[in-house]
Amino acid sequence: MASAEALTWREGSIHVWTGSATASAVVAYAQNMNIVPTVGYVNRQSLAGTYTNHETGRFVQFQIGLVASQHWTLFEMFSSGNEVNMHLKHTGVNGSAGLFLYSGRIDAMPLIGQEGTTFQWAMNGHANVWSSYGG
Repeated sequence: MASAEALTWREGSIHVWTGSATASAVVAYAQNMNIVPTVGYVNRQSLAGTYTNHETGRFVQFQIGLVASQHWTLFEMFSSGNEVNMHLKHTGVNGSAGLFLYSGRIDAMPLIGQEGTTFQWAMNGHANVWSSYGG
């Protein structure tokens, strides 16, 4: 059994860092973010007949439809295969919210080329640890 809630934002910013650093500058702007944190459970019955849910693991998947950046930072992190810490921050008229993803991976980054614009990608990835804020 798994419990999941999808978070979908139309636009926001991406902050990325590695290692022991705790923050970074904005490295990209994103549109069409879809983030799905999932917690797995197994339900077991005790000898007394009561049922208890035991967490089996956590996993969060993210898909970003369009990433615009003027430098190659995200692509270099993807190419290196290093673990990535990300701060995905929603920005909009209804306030702000965000999600920190720790020890994640960028799984795919298709490049979208267009003459006269900045480099643009789509981006898919996952992480096992997250924290969130805002509402």
